[in-house]
Amino acid sequence: MRGRSGIEMKVMAIDDSLVYLEFVRRYLLNIVKEEEILLCNNPLQFKQMMDQEEVDIVILDVAMPHVDGFTILKTIRDDPKNEHIPVIMLTSMTDNESFIKSFALGASDYIKKPIKEEEFIARVSVAIRLREKHLNVKKLLALTEEQNAELKEINAKLTEARVSLLQADKMVAVGHLAAGIAHEMNNPLGFVNSNFEMLKIYSSRIIEYLDYVENTLGDDKNANAETIKSIAGQLNEKHQKLKIPAIREDMEALLSQSLVGLKRLSDIVLSLRTFSHVDNENEMAFYQLKEIMDLVLLMSRNESKYVAELETQIPEDLMVYCNKGLLAQVFMNIVINATQAIKSQKRDNMGHIQISVETDEDFVSISIADDGPGIPKDHHDKIFNPFFTTKEVGQGTGLGLSISYDIVVAKHKGRLEFQSELGVGTDFFVRLPKIAQEERAPQFLTQERNVLIHV
Repeated sequence: MRGRSGIEMKVMAIDDSLVYLEFVRRYLLNIVKEEEILLCNNPLQFKQMMDQEEVDIVILDVAMPHVDGFTILKTIRDDPKNEHIPVIMLTSMTDNESFIKSFALGASDYIKKPIKEEEFIARVSVAIRLREKHLNVKKLLALTEEQNAELKEINAKLTEARVSLLQADKMVAVGHLAAGIAHEMNNPLGFVNSNFEMLKIYSSRIIEYLDYVENTLGDDKNANAETIKSIAGQLNEKHQKLKIPAIREDMEALLSQSLVGLKRLSDIVLSLRTFSHVDNENEMAFYQLKEIMDLVLLMSRNESKYVAELETQIPEDLMVYCNKGLLAQVFMNIVINATQAIKSQKRDNMGHIQISVETDEDFVSISIADDGPGIPKDHHDKIFNPFFTTKEVGQGTGLGLSISYDIVVAKHKGRLEFQSELGVGTDFFVRLPKIAQEERAPQFLTQERNVLIHV
């Protein structure tokens, strides 16, 4: 008889009696192989033998000269590596105190002398099965630790890949809008540049006038009234000739316009920096929803202004707890999709995109509705799937809405839903908890994609 899984079991018997050791050897041969049996008739040498061999089970006599079985048992249990080794006591004692002491010191079982073969085989077989189960559990724990390490590595790679996908999706959006952004920047840059050219001409005239004043006045402090009158006339004539009054009036307007243009450029650059920033997903804070949406509309303005009229109804003071960059990415994906959907209709009139907000006790619901072609019913359950797209090759990655769903649901503990009617339009809803708490994840959060079908 061997262990059920075929695991080798080394059994060590410690007894000062060679006769009992021979009995033990013969009985053990019914259970294990010869080479798996270790016999020790010198109790003082047991530790050396155990250190040299990987012992699985110990059969230990209690009454021995020089050192008794209780002392050896304690020594075995004091070593942590022997904690789970079954130790069976061989004893001719019949008093309860000896049995209690044996179990108190960590004995697993006992066999009374004289040894009965059937009892011996039964008790040792039980010990073998217990040892086998422990080794199997130990093996499973080692395997689990190894798999956990692999899973951690895989999770780290998935996290890295997810961050890369988020950033790639942003860059696709920025790349798609690049021409429009360049155009938006070129307009204010153009009139600021033109204004500064004019200011340069004006400044040269002002300097010319100041130089003329300085030269005309000179250092003559004793000039009479007639001379002063003559100088004043000359200065006034030069003042009018160089059109200084008009310059003063025009310069104020030029500077004011230039400041507006520079502010416009600054806003665009800030939007680009915010949108292209590699977000730390733990960067959650309270932000003005209108500020985030203004950023998105600024980024997408050149794409949408020739296609659809955008109407927003967002309170100035409405705050949401979110990751600003990631939420802006969600809104950007939805607004661009709405714009492209309307554009695909090649209609004569302008489309309409309306952004509005509703709130209740727990949630802020942002609606982005368009009057585009709508989404076919057979696409409803695929909209949030990665790489699903109805656009032509090269026109879309199919990642935008999938990433948006992950941002809203997984990161913000919210919901991303839509309702759509073919030929009427589509309305996306981004529902965010007013207070984001990990322990208070919405009960409706599931792995399923949330789709509201409008019929």
